[in-house]
Amino acid sequence: MGLSSGLMSLRHKVDYVSEHLPGPETRLISECIRTEISSTPALANMPALTNQLELDILYAIARHRMFVGLDVLRDIMIDFIASEFRLTREIALRTVDSSLKEASRWIPAIRDRRDAVESRRFLRHIFVEAAVAGSEDELLSDLGLGRGLLRRLRAGAEAVVTSGRDSQGDHPHFVPEMDAWFGEIMVDMSRELRRNALALEHARLDFALTNLGDSKREILDDIGISRCFEILMLIGQAVRMRDDVLAADLTWLADSAGAAENLHRDSDDSSAQLRDEANGSPKKRAGASRKSTRKSPSRTSPRALARLDKILHALADAGLVFVAEQLPRINRKVTVWSLSAAAEQLTAHAFATSCGWTSQFLTGETANSTIFSLAPAWQKALMQRWPSSGREALARLLAHEPTRLSRAGLEAAMHRAARILEPKAFLIIAGRMIESSAPAWARNATVEACGRLTHDTDVAQLITQVAKSDPSIRMRQLALEKLLVPTASSSATA
Repeated sequence: MGLSSGLMSLRHKVDYVSEHLPGPETRLISECIRTEISSTPALANMPALTNQLELDILYAIARHRMFVGLDVLRDIMIDFIASEFRLTREIALRTVDSSLKEASRWIPAIRDRRDAVESRRFLRHIFVEAAVAGSEDELLSDLGLGRGLLRRLRAGAEAVVTSGRDSQGDHPHFVPEMDAWFGEIMVDMSRELRRNALALEHARLDFALTNLGDSKREILDDIGISRCFEILMLIGQAVRMRDDVLAADLTWLADSAGAAENLHRDSDDSSAQLRDEANGSPKKRAGASRKSTRKSPSRTSPRALARLDKILHALADAGLVFVAEQLPRINRKVTVWSLSAAAEQLTAHAFATSCGWTSQFLTGETANSTIFSLAPAWQKALMQRWPSSGREALARLLAHEPTRLSRAGLEAAMHRAARILEPKAFLIIAGRMIESSAPAWARNATVEACGRLTHDTDVAQLITQVAKSDPSIRMRQLALEKLLVPTASSSATA
């Protein structure tokens, strides 16, 4: 993980802990950690490492707080802490146990620590997150459970987890069971993906709705996960969407008679549409396929609007949408809805893999302005999957107003350009960006991307020049890091 991405990961973890763990709880858990490691002189005399250990444990507890109390989470955390910080298993076990015990005083813990249903749900959740992650660093930062687990997930959980081999006392040997669960999860997800191209995204959405109250969850269960996801996608494509326009797009909304059928409804239709778009059928854009069936917003029935209002407020309670604006009208207030950052992340992969590349983003005068209007998470996902056949379009995008992209979008675009452009073409774009008056974050993203091409003499020369003479100390440090520790894929061909 590079200097810039490492700092971003650190900032993400600090912000997440501050948002999801109360201050008093954070301090008490930190005290437990410091007490346990005080007997380890190597750590006691290294405050920076101690601080990192505290943050990693606090983040793991906050990020997976729904599963505090499960042995499977405890075992993974012990394995992570022992391997990442070179602690003995005994110290790692005591540190994690005391932290989880303190956390359970504040967080309602699962009572049965060996609950097979909850354990499988947790493992399914992290498996799905691993499957849709854009990169290894991104997954490491998000899950907060260590590179070892990530690699086992990436390999399909085939390797045997070693965390229980040298167990102390009555510590349970949970690992073989965990591997068996991962195997079952892989088989189940494979079957689901054959039936439904959006199975991973639907699983993530279902998990995001876990803590929703019974009455609000019942509202969403009545329409089914696939239709909840459809609503999020429509709002995301519009960025800001009026409720009457959304209601006109949802042809099923007025059909309250089919509610019971929708509870377990498969999304075969949406899967077929995704395959058609990916294969270049005439219906490449979701907007194009809706155009002929959309009713006029003024003709949407009050009953349908009232039903949609309940659905949207249930999604708002789940933290997935929010009211961006309310517009007064003669008969009623029109509400404008937008996706939350969490919903943007949840829908980004589906958007990027189903957007109909050729007609929508690689040709036409409006292609760039369409990309600039997308949410940051959607831009990032789009850039990470930009096809090699569209390298000229990507070069044009980065040559003209690249800083109109979001920070996440530009970073992903520069990394993708380093992979699919010819080194000479990339060098021209990178040189312009570094020498321009672009914001520091844009120039940082360029140097990070250059790390993939240090095997190219001209690119290495450009980074050397930055390391020697750039006015920013941070830029010089970053360039030097790329020269000394080039990106692992720098020698790979695009």
